[in-house]
Amino acid sequence: MRLYLLRHAEAEDTTPDDTRELTPKGEKTVRKLCQAIKPGEFDAVETICHSPLTRAVQTARLLKEHLGLPQPLQERAGLRPGDNPFVWLRELAEANADILLVGHNPHLSILADGLMRQSREGGLITFKKTGLLCLRRICPPSSSLPFGEWTLEWFIIPRLF
Repeated sequence: MRLYLLRHAEAEDTTPDDTRELTPKGEKTVRKLCQAIKPGEFDAVETICHSPLTRAVQTARLLKEHLGLPQPLQERAGLRPGDNPFVWLRELAEANADILLVGHNPHLSILADGLMRQSREGGLITFKKTGLLCLRRICPPSSSLPFGEWTLEWFIIPRLF
């Protein structure tokens, strides 16, 4: 099972925060990211989950559109920047299909840390805007690893594309 974590693209510096839209540069960066993703990478993804904030919704829509993905977009609770990322741990540990989450920092960084190091501290991964990370679950949940064992498969950051 793979988990893809995508931080939203660059957004306007306006208020209110929830309705900040992507800048033209942000839209361009999503298009460039899509060119860097190998064909078929998201074939096993059942649903693309995103935060309700406009910039995450727009990032998810652009990704879906530019890659021609058939998967539905689904707004999900628990993906806002200040939400507790650990509400996702049990669902991710028990998932059978690949999942793509489009969200924010520090949420995504803390979630990645929680899975890879069983840590609640964060700090291992720093997501730049439009950064896309792929984690792979290599062992199912157990008594010693309640969320399974995860490894970093790859990480694409904007300056690489």
